[in-house]
Amino acid sequence: MSCACQRKKKEKQEKWATSSFEPLS
Repeated sequence: MSCACQRKKKEKQEKWATSSFEPLS
């Protein structure tokens, strides 16, 4: 149904997982 939504969420989670130690700039 919300493929784009899920994809965006996954991308955000992945980005956060990889940049969890980096500050939000």
